Amino acid sequence: MYFKFCNYVKFYIDARFGALYLVLTLNKAGRLQGNKQDVFGKIFYSIILVVLRVILLCIIGIDVGTSGCKATIIDFEGNVKGQSYREYSLISSNYGWLEIDPIQVWNSVKEVIAESISYYNGEDIKAISVSSFGEAVVPVDRKGNVLNNSIMYIDSRGSEEAAFLREKLGNDKILGITGTTVHQMYSINKIMWLKQHRPETYNNTWKLCSLQILYYLSLVPIPIPTILWQPERWPLTS
Repeated sequence: MYFKFCNYVKFYIDARFGALYLVLTLNKAGRLQGNKQDVFGKIFYSIILVVLRVILLCIIGIDVGTSGCKATIIDFEGNVKGQSYREYSLISSNYGWLEIDPIQVWNSVKEVIAESISYYNGEDIKAISVSSFGEAVVPVDRKGNVLNNSIMYIDSRGSEEAAFLREKLGNDKILGITGTTVHQMYSINKIMWLKQHRPETYNNTWKLCSLQILYYLSLVPIPIPTILWQPERWPLTS
């Protein structure tokens, strides 16, 4: 159910971005051809715009970065209709350690969404897309509570864990399985560090979510407990 739902969300968003790309291409073609367009071409172009206006309407893109987040609303022609930005800081409690507070980031995301919408009074927003760094994971318990800050990909922790994987499995085997070689930046090394050095947090963790998944779960207009939040179906040991 969870993976099917994520595929539906991805298809929903990709379809609208595909439609947006199409209308931008048609707009460009129309400008290039100018008055040389024939009557049929103008009629076809007008019909496409009407259909896309009904299907697409407006979308909002959310970009979650390491130092700030922004939200941008664009219409079916690619015009920016609302935009907002919030800055936040990384947390460093030891030399080489860099973490981010998922709750602070989420509050900032909500603020930029609200502010960008306050500048906008047009048609309904029909899709949301979230872009974020993928390596930082958020440990959550069975109630969805955040248990620890996210360890950033640029954090120095994970080098010993990466060396362990390289020695036990070898780069060639890992490359064949994952398509990439071992590097301390990847989530697996941070998770192994968490298990070794913060066992209480790790043992109370139900799922390790990326920031993107965590925010999708908070944004989708569907009751999460009945659709996704089913701990009996996805135990931590699976």
